[in-house]
Amino acid sequence: MKIFEIPTVIFKQEVKEHHTIKENLLKIFDDMKEEYINGVDIISKTDWSTSKDMNKEYIRYFIPKITPYINNISNQIEAHDCKIIDIWYQQYNKNDTHNWHIHGGVNWANIYFVELPETSVSTQFYDVVNKRILKNIDIKEGDLITFPANTIHRSPKNKTTKRKSIISFNCDFDVRLSTEH
Repeated sequence: MKIFEIPTVIFKQEVKEHHTIKENLLKIFDDMKEEYINGVDIISKTDWSTSKDMNKEYIRYFIPKITPYINNISNQIEAHDCKIIDIWYQQYNKNDTHNWHIHGGVNWANIYFVELPETSVSTQFYDVVNKRILKNIDIKEGDLITFPANTIHRSPKNKTTKRKSIISFNCDFDVRLSTEH
């Protein structure tokens, strides 16, 4: 078997309005019904099971705030449209984790870091060619990352006593490059 590496990307954007967005989202999350995942993955609070329901309060608040950042990605990859397929939040307390996975059935995955106590609990990416965890991704609270949905990634165990909160969403960008490319 021959392996041909092609470059791929992880887009990282700093959300300028983060402090206001964070405050409002955390208030909404506090009022949400608690749903846990406890198995191979351990997630203290999430609404993953209803991720296709786009009529939640935090989604109605969040989408207009994040749209300019999604438009930046659209422009960069020359997309004509972006459709958000599903969206959910997750809160990780001490010892919570989300093991290695991909997001199947969509083109791109996105993570907005609402609360990130330290970089050691940031999302990690796995390099399948070199069989190693990528170490050079500098992610901080308030960042939005966008990456190909088939990129293997995880949320490592939260060894801190502080909570990590994220919003994750999957989307498809409609890309049609001109014949000049």
